[in-house]
Amino acid sequence: MGIDLDYFEKRVRSLEQALHRLQHDLEDAHEIAGRIVEEYQQWVKNETPGRELILRRLEELITRGSPRSVFAKTLVLEFGISRTKSYQMVKDYLVERDAAAASQRAGMSADAFPASSMR
Repeated sequence: MGIDLDYFEKRVRSLEQALHRLQHDLEDAHEIAGRIVEEYQQWVKNETPGRELILRRLEELITRGSPRSVFAKTLVLEFGISRTKSYQMVKDYLVERDAAAASQRAGMSADAFPASSMR
């Protein structure tokens, strides 16, 4: 009972070719996956509103005279932000805005009464 050497060599070559095709398929799949990830990252970048856009929208609402109850609801509806996060963003924005206004008023009142005139 001898081993058919030609048959064995043919099978080895066939397996090597199959392995070679699988390696190419794997490389192609890796390249495709990389492109999908890049496209997704670009989509997220373009579709996800940035903090600046959200804060600009809040400023528009304030300037327009909208009631405070509308601020968070607008963020939820327009940007798809969760209610909890939108309320926190509005709170943080208003606190920062009020603090900036207060420091600006304090600076203006200090300018109104210079130290040299108080002697």
